[in-house]
Amino acid sequence: MPQIDVREEYRTKEALFAAVLAAIRLHGDDLLAIPGVVSVQPGFRIVRGRVTTIPAVQVTVLKKLDLTALDSRTLLPRRLGKAMVDVVLADPLEQLRLSDSMSAGPGITSDWRLTTLLPGDSDAEDAAAGQPIPYVPPDQPLEEVDEEMTVVCHSSVDSGWRLLSAFFGQTEASLVSTMYEFTAPYIMDRLVESLEAPRTFEFIFDGKNKAISPGDLTQQEVTSRLETKLNSRLTFAWAANASARQVTAGFFPTAYHIKVSVRDGKETWLSSGNWKPSGQPEDDPFAPPVGFNASIFQRSHNREWHVLLRNKNLSKQFQRFIRYDIEQALPLQAAAGPAPPPPVMPDLFVPIGDDALAGPPAFFKEKTRTAKLRVMPLLTPDNGSYFDFVKDKIAGATSKIYFENQSLAPNKNDSAYMNELFLVLRDKSRDENMDVKIIVRGDFGPAKILSALQMWEFRMDRVRLLKGVHTKGILIDDEMVLLGSHNWTSQGARLNRDASVAFWDPEIVAYYNDMFEYDWNRAPKAIDDSSGPTIAAPGAPVPPGHIRVPWTSVFDDPG
Repeated sequence: MPQIDVREEYRTKEALFAAVLAAIRLHGDDLLAIPGVVSVQPGFRIVRGRVTTIPAVQVTVLKKLDLTALDSRTLLPRRLGKAMVDVVLADPLEQLRLSDSMSAGPGITSDWRLTTLLPGDSDAEDAAAGQPIPYVPPDQPLEEVDEEMTVVCHSSVDSGWRLLSAFFGQTEASLVSTMYEFTAPYIMDRLVESLEAPRTFEFIFDGKNKAISPGDLTQQEVTSRLETKLNSRLTFAWAANASARQVTAGFFPTAYHIKVSVRDGKETWLSSGNWKPSGQPEDDPFAPPVGFNASIFQRSHNREWHVLLRNKNLSKQFQRFIRYDIEQALPLQAAAGPAPPPPVMPDLFVPIGDDALAGPPAFFKEKTRTAKLRVMPLLTPDNGSYFDFVKDKIAGATSKIYFENQSLAPNKNDSAYMNELFLVLRDKSRDENMDVKIIVRGDFGPAKILSALQMWEFRMDRVRLLKGVHTKGILIDDEMVLLGSHNWTSQGARLNRDASVAFWDPEIVAYYNDMFEYDWNRAPKAIDDSSGPTIAAPGAPVPPGHIRVPWTSVFDDPG
């Protein structure tokens, strides 16, 4: 396929934004001085909730006010020279950063508030990365399996925790697990209850210091509880994440982002979801507690795709890789020291929105499939695995691509990712002969997400944003479904440790296709930028039309 010079393409797009960039340089500080303004950056104009092709000075504000409530001090200009001005809501992260900047006192520079970086051109992903050492994969790679097995397809918010809890409880001798985030006390309780002597637990855990919400377990509490309960029956390692303090070096630049567990070498749980309340909610919508509100429940938690694989061949393969990661990480463990306290984030008030007011939501019962099945296990960063597999499948799709992922982010510094994944999906979205539907998470900064995709010329009527999406799933040509933990970022798709599986079975494809279509139909065609998530002050009453949710239900799993 033809390759583009991504940086040259970016310079071409800078010319498109010439008037906008000039206006920001000339008037940016004046805009920031207007009460209620949070940040100023280039973007595309949003009209009636839809992104246009018109470059604009994008101004984020704490609250959108009716024109009658504005005066000469707070009224933003509609145009600055040749550049349009567009007003969008600041996301909670910007709100928090603004509060921190204000509390730091006068004279403190807040460079993030004023930028001329083009849409989607954040250096945050690269800046967060450590300097990895070379990764050497095991001698034996993952191999496709085509044999008799039982597969249990399921999802959250629907039946995730009920089935994960049962999976823990069926442990007979050993559990071998990986995890990126582990914060739910009830998951810890069930896990240790299931690991009574003489059962053993081998566990590798990402160590990056992540934000938590009140009531969450800290990393220190997780490891202390496991060590106290299991003692010599626990084999533990902090993952070799090059950006984490618990190791002296790492193979993965940003995250050990994999979510896989193997029970007794014969059954594997694989997921997009972390062991936290947002992805594994404790309530069961098929056996709801008293006072259960199905709409609010669905709106307050993530969409996740999970799978249970009862097959010794697949389980042994995943177990071998997990043990390899533990073996490689153990010599890199840093000397124990006091762990810095994780940032405890405030709750958020989140608008319920039309998706939660439209009527009772649908929940999906698990589907059990026992048959001779073709399955391909996929890992990153191994050669020939996820990145190589998916780029070929996307490029080779002839009739249909349904894509649902928390992330779909450009990175102009990674030519391979851009040319072989991101822009290939972009081209498919513009193919009139293809049925392409793309769902991306829309909780945080929807105008910025849409602007980033418009920047690289996706066909935007085939893109919808849906709150709470944490799935990483792809359906191709009604023939194959792929699910797992891979975000579509430069590092998530190529460099961090992640795991997915691909199925070619028509019944499994149909199960996840139905779930995708449900999400597509409840995803709004236009974003509502009239109100968004706001920081909840301690003890503040919940505003009408809102719910109170933990911060980590909205800002989830950035790896």
